[in-house]
Amino acid sequence: MVRPAVRRAPLRRLAALPACALLCLMASFSAVASAAGPPTVGDVMGICGHFHFDGPTYAPAASQVRNYHDLGWDLDVRRPYQDPPYPFALNRVNWEVHYAGWRRAGFEVSACIMLGSAAPPAEWAAPEEAAYGFGKAFAAFFGPSHRGLVGTVELGNEPGTFSDEQYTAIARAMSGGLREGDPEMRIATAALTLGESHRYAKSIACYRDWLDGIDVLNLHAMALKGEWPDRVRTYPEDPESDFLERVRALVAWRDEHAPDKEVWVSGFGWDAHVPEGAPLRKGVPLDQRPSTLSRLQQAQYLLRAFLLFARHGVDRGYVYYYQDDGPAQGAFNASGLISKGVRQPAYYAMASLKAMLGGYRFAGVLEEERDGVHAYRFEDDHGRICVAVWNATRDGEERDYVLHLEAAGLGDLELLRAAEPSFEYGGQKSVDAQTTGGAVKLTAGGTPRLIFFGSAGGAVPRVSVPMKDFMGLCGHYHFRGATYAPVGRLVRNYHGINWDLDVTQPYEDPPYPFALNRVNWETLYGEWRQAGFEIDASLMISVVEPDQWLLPEAWAYNYGRAFARFFGPSNKALVHTAELGNEPGKYSDRDYGRIARAMAIGLKQGDPQMRVATAAVTLGESGDFAKSISCYEGWLDLVDVINVHAYAMKGQWPNRRRTHPEDPESDFLRSVRQVLAWRDEVAPDKPVWVTEFGWDAHRAEGAPIADGVPLYERASAVSRVQQAQFLLRAYLLFARLGVERAYMYWYRDEGADKGQHNASGIVSNGVKQPAFHAMASLYANLGDYAFARALREELDGVYAYRFDAPGGRSCLAVWTATWDGAARACRLDLTEAGLAGCELVRTVGPAMWEGGEAPVQARLAAGSVELSATGTPGLLFFEPAPGE
Repeated sequence: MVRPAVRRAPLRRLAALPACALLCLMASFSAVASAAGPPTVGDVMGICGHFHFDGPTYAPAASQVRNYHDLGWDLDVRRPYQDPPYPFALNRVNWEVHYAGWRRAGFEVSACIMLGSAAPPAEWAAPEEAAYGFGKAFAAFFGPSHRGLVGTVELGNEPGTFSDEQYTAIARAMSGGLREGDPEMRIATAALTLGESHRYAKSIACYRDWLDGIDVLNLHAMALKGEWPDRVRTYPEDPESDFLERVRALVAWRDEHAPDKEVWVSGFGWDAHVPEGAPLRKGVPLDQRPSTLSRLQQAQYLLRAFLLFARHGVDRGYVYYYQDDGPAQGAFNASGLISKGVRQPAYYAMASLKAMLGGYRFAGVLEEERDGVHAYRFEDDHGRICVAVWNATRDGEERDYVLHLEAAGLGDLELLRAAEPSFEYGGQKSVDAQTTGGAVKLTAGGTPRLIFFGSAGGAVPRVSVPMKDFMGLCGHYHFRGATYAPVGRLVRNYHGINWDLDVTQPYEDPPYPFALNRVNWETLYGEWRQAGFEIDASLMISVVEPDQWLLPEAWAYNYGRAFARFFGPSNKALVHTAELGNEPGKYSDRDYGRIARAMAIGLKQGDPQMRVATAAVTLGESGDFAKSISCYEGWLDLVDVINVHAYAMKGQWPNRRRTHPEDPESDFLRSVRQVLAWRDEVAPDKPVWVTEFGWDAHRAEGAPIADGVPLYERASAVSRVQQAQFLLRAYLLFARLGVERAYMYWYRDEGADKGQHNASGIVSNGVKQPAFHAMASLYANLGDYAFARALREELDGVYAYRFDAPGGRSCLAVWTATWDGAARACRLDLTEAGLAGCELVRTVGPAMWEGGEAPVQARLAAGSVELSATGTPGLLFFEPAPGE
């Protein structure tokens, strides 16, 4: 199989072009890139692993894994050929279980067949027969068309012990077998050189006569400079090193001779033995002395190498190595992302880069100084732009840098944020970047700084949501879609992760569609979806104690990925939003942040269309019922929705009680306004949802309010009619504030005498309460209407809001914003309301019982409408007069 040639866009130096030409060029580059499908930064990021590689642990840091697959484990080449006993190796390793675990964690697997592990070249009984048979058997079992466990096979790693003749015969035969076993299996060369073969690479000439049997050209590159015995590791851009020179040379050879082939750097990395600031030790061979680099430099160089690979047309880069035991000396013995079980700065840096830039593709060079500032432009598939800036020196000392927006083709865009990858837990760090005079000023250091740009104005324009897409309710297992469909189309489920996952045990994907307790989620959510509901699943982290998790981040990532893969919009389309917990107050901010971030990454990798929402947040410090918004600092780009819980309370313990939603003594609306203001300033692209609000309703009509007893131990002060009134008014108030969804708590109760939330249902003991009928009435009458403007908001007085619907239709919602809802005479000027010349076509007073909907008594007089406003919002519907 010969893959079709892919035309690759030539590299462009963008800053040297006039702005008009630059914009045309960028458009043409984007078109070519889209057609050619260049890899995203996330797709480029790979890791070299081996038997003990744990997929969930490394999934945040990479998308690709390359395994050193020992041929000698599968085949005794000294004997007549026999197919390997797959799924087992000869030593009883179960490759199917092994590779399946990596695949479940989201990795694409490349198997590097270690030829030298089988036997010295002279001891192979029948080299070509063994190679062909092995290739065919391997591809037929593991290949993409079969079990889908391995996507690429490398024809050796560094087979320097084989002569060119021996290697060519074996590799060519193995390629033929692989093609026979699965034509979809990609085949990669061993490590290449464009010159003569040597100990660590085979000459490209070995493949001259059978290049159609190859899909990937493979290079190993280490950034070294100097001569023995003083040869040292250096930074990736060092002009004294051949690190990039060799990459560029192979890419150029590919472009001229084999444009249909990918280029991979399947082995690169940096040892990091020395503490920060330690002196360099010279005069000892590299493989007998400590590295000259620190762990921080290792992390910086890896990040820069990935960006350089993307810039030079490399399709994948694999970091060597996934782990080390951190000895004092020896080449590659301190090159791991994890050392002695401890995540190193390089691990966190790669995870951060993948989260921030993983979906972006290289789009051009803005600056590329020798031993100076590099600035590259990246774009994602949604037209968003990021500029990566760093100082390409060994020590990464900081230098002032000015990015001229017009020259960079960014003149019509606005700086949204600037950040750099973090070298410890936390995701990313904010960077000081100032916009002035058509330029962005910042300092460039050894760590790439990422500047994100968006459309002028920053925020997505706010569009009011029709009430039918706004009104939601909180449900659980016994929620029945057909029963509640009259009151809305949005439901939020408290989805206990302990139903799906035993976090105390080695990870196993949930047995979807079933939970561990045999609940069939597909049937349950399917019934809700069939009834017309869109589902938000609040993944209940708090049902698991913090100290129960065996491996918190790995388990959370895997669970999120499995959940989205099964339920997400791109898959079975059962769940459209997943919340990272409800009220996870029992978790420390650090523990919650680690688990939630890993789960968010898993959800997005499982289904990029899955919306991810925060747990309940507060702008202050975390508490029992909300997490500080600071928990998401550094990874807010993984979140789509900001989530708030709000309950209308006033007073101090023990006399704290529920109150009406407009009460100025309560922070009910104030807390929501504060989050909305924060959102507008910091994250203008995120919607804000109120995912819990509501009122207990224990008190019979007219019963006195009991003081002196804590709220948790006494009946609520709210009656069932007040509950209904307050819910309707809260929906209207949230729509006015700019909230995009509101979910009332709770769908049902059993009418307990005491206890917070025990009488908050809109169905109680199986009986539909006034709140049910009132919500159904509001939903039926106002569902197509979206908030337009506030006409009146009197303290402890009349509120009047205008809502609009297509076709020039309008509705005025009018009520008294008081506790008891006492009636008040109200007069509204129709000219001020923008309704002059419109006809009042009907009025509705939402029902408090079945069939209880009744007209509101309203009268038109001298360009105004007069009515008696009460605690129940009255709805007045207007339409353009005929001929208007």
